[in-house]
Amino acid sequence: MNKPKYYKNQLTLADLGVKDGRKKITPELLVEMKNLRAKKMSYQKIANKFNLSYNCVFLNLNPQYYKEKFKKIQNKYIEKNRQKIREKAREKSKIYKEKRKQLFDSIDYKKYLTPLPRKNTVKNRILDFLIEDRPYKFSEIKAYLNKDFPLFSRALKELQNEGKVILSGKIYHRIVQKVK
Repeated sequence: MNKPKYYKNQLTLADLGVKDGRKKITPELLVEMKNLRAKKMSYQKIANKFNLSYNCVFLNLNPQYYKEKFKKIQNKYIEKNRQKIREKAREKSKIYKEKRKQLFDSIDYKKYLTPLPRKNTVKNRILDFLIEDRPYKFSEIKAYLNKDFPLFSRALKELQNEGKVILSGKIYHRIVQKVK
């Protein structure tokens, strides 16, 4: 199950329906490539058949080569060209961010987001407890919330100011009623 996404920065391009252009090497495809290679077909012909690059086919059919040789070559290259690699990575990241920003500016991404869940604050707990057309005493609300008087009293006053409840009665015999 996918996690709900509440904020714009949590969305990926896949969430918006943008397909990844890379081809995935599935286990079935790998078995088929191995069978063709066993029949003495060249790496280039296998690559052309599956619309892949030569390197992709070679490295998937020779994983030991990748582990031994390529890692050594890659480490030497990284040591020599560390600054160039960082600059290329920054440039690619910058291009990706610009494309992503253009895409998000061009669509209504809010329909892909999940609304934030309501926080379980004292005010929300009071509203969930109250039923319309029924008056409640402060003592009933206090017993339900198991909170001190000042905590829920302030929340009730805020709810009254917002127009969600009506407070009536004397100071020590206050009545609370939910507004329809």
